[in-house]
This record gives sequence, C-alpha cells and structure tokens, in this order.
Amino acid sequence: MTNPNEHREHPRYNQATLGYMLIINDDNFTGEIDNISIGGVLLRSINKSVEKNHFHQPAKLTLTSAKNRKFKVNCKLIHRSSIGIGIQFSRLTQAQKKNILELIDCNLENIEF
Repeated sequence: MTNPNEHREHPRYNQATLGYMLIINDDNFTGEIDNISIGGVLLRSINKSVEKNHFHQPAKLTLTSAKNRKFKVNCKLIHRSSIGIGIQFSRLTQAQKKNILELIDCNLENIEF
C-alpha cells in the first residue's frame, strides 16, 4: 500500500512495473502505473498531451492480467497531479474485478463486491 494514513474507499497498491494503454476518443497513451485499486489507477509516464477536454470523457484502459492476458476496462480521467493522471474505473464486470484483484495480489475471499 502507498500510504496507510490515507482515507480512501479502496486501498491503493504500488504497481510500478505494470504498463498500460489508454484510449480516449481516437487518442492513444502509454506508460506505467504508479498505483492501482479496485476503484481506479494512477497513471504515470503519461504523454503530456492529455488535454483538459479528455477529462470526464469515457475511455478504455488496457491492462495485462497477472496471467499475462490483456483486458480492457471502462474508465474516465478524473484528475491530474504532478505524478500523473487519476483514472476511475466504471462498470467493471466480475471478470475485470478478478483480474484487477489478481494484479494487486489481494486475497479474493477478503474482498466484498
């Protein structure tokens, strides 16, 4: 976890080695993930050309599962910081939730949906 003193709905877990591809409209962005939770992700190394009009637009984020399979999640950009871009997941399926939980190495039995 990144900071145990933070009060978040979903705890964040560091995932510096995990890459991503983000598609907003027809624009593609790639880079590395700073941290991830079941609710969203902080993308770092993102191309600086992400514009204000990309925020709150529907987007697709492609991640690679713990079993080395690519999967997509619906999302939207919600904030920008000096570290990167905050992404909120939306309308996750059970399979997508499972893939994300495997990425953050959580015990599935301890997580309620």
